[in-house]
Amino acid sequence: MDRLELIKRNVQEIVTEEELEGLLNKKETPRAYVGYEPSGKIHMGHVLTVNKLIDLQKAGFKITVLLADVHAYLNRKGTLEEVRKIADYNRRCFIALGLDEEQTDFVYGSDFQLGAEYMLNVLKLSRAVTLNRAKRSMDEVGRAMDDPTVSQMVYPLMQAIDIALLEVDVAVGGIDQRKIHMLARENLKSLGFETPICIHTPILLGLDGTKMASSKDNFISVDDTEEEIYRKFKKAFCKMGDVEENPIP
Repeated sequence: MDRLELIKRNVQEIVTEEELEGLLNKKETPRAYVGYEPSGKIHMGHVLTVNKLIDLQKAGFKITVLLADVHAYLNRKGTLEEVRKIADYNRRCFIALGLDEEQTDFVYGSDFQLGAEYMLNVLKLSRAVTLNRAKRSMDEVGRAMDDPTVSQMVYPLMQAIDIALLEVDVAVGGIDQRKIHMLARENLKSLGFETPICIHTPILLGLDGTKMASSKDNFISVDDTEEEIYRKFKKAFCKMGDVEENPIP
């Protein structure tokens, strides 16, 4: 399998493939990243993006994993102390899933997102993005978005600035990250940064037929025992006569 095929396998979308081919021709060791909110257990839904990072490592990319503790705090997932502790656990899980520790930079959001340069760029971006646009970008990832907090409107702006200041060429995420990534593509150039290429993986359904998430009891965790997996499967949602929406075919 050649380099481009390896990158493209099992993805739902690349924005854009032409830009990706140009990057591969221009850079021997491009940089890609994923940001993960440390909000609970690492589950099979995370494995889709972790596997894509492993593919990218095999294709010669340097990988950055952002353990986005400040984002988790803004998205009401716990105190800063709680989410930092979960971030440490998440890091160990990602390594256990096969990420090459020597070829992966693990970065905690709180280690660079509270500095003056970072915050000034977030404020600059806030002048260019409407409140409606910020809210729409959070539709798939925000908690309790029927009554969002101001912090949740800052969240997508920070994610765009993460891409810029981590100096990555490619942003990787589930397809639920698409609106935030498009916000970054539309606005970063006006701040003097490069426009990121975006790679989106499919979303894995949980055992209740909705998106698998740490905040729900609908996931298979990477550290579940065989007995726990069997118990969860027995409770799984199964819509009669519908194979596509069933989490267990």
